[in-house]
Amino acid sequence: MPRVIGQTEQTRDAKSSARPPSRSQAASRQEFIDQLRADRREVALAVLRAAEASGFVATEYRSSSAKVWARITLPDVSGIPVTLDQDFLWVSLGRHHPALREPAVNQEIRQAIRRVAPALRQAENPNKSEVGIPLESIGLGGLAHLQGLFAIVKRGLVQSESAERQVGPTDEPGSG
Repeated sequence: MPRVIGQTEQTRDAKSSARPPSRSQAASRQEFIDQLRADRREVALAVLRAAEASGFVATEYRSSSAKVWARITLPDVSGIPVTLDQDFLWVSLGRHHPALREPAVNQEIRQAIRRVAPALRQAENPNKSEVGIPLESIGLGGLAHLQGLFAIVKRGLVQSESAERQVGPTDEPGSG
């Protein structure tokens, strides 16, 4: 009895055309805000205000057919330590910022995340290098702790950057 192994060309074409394109495009701050769900808009705006009050900047807003997000950075510090999308506030625990893996700083960030979202057990997992805080889990009490979370992340990043500048990329500690 004959049988077909794998996909036929027709099946492959049908599956690929059924997938929505995952390309993103630049969006303005207002477009980002307009695309947020109404029940999460105020929390997302509070996150942006807390970030800005701590010296962070939303450097890029993006949208795709499935979601919108903002990349939140600290001027003069490389990388993107925080991302905000329509469902989550993503906080780096050192994924791209080794200074945030330093045990004391890392623990302080994890505690700050728990103050923002007390029920979020994910922040306790030492294997996590990034934590997504569901916007729906940030209540009024959590909103009051957002700026503290950003201040702790900033302190960890700034200490790292200043230490790198003092040592220099090719200098060795203690030489000179």
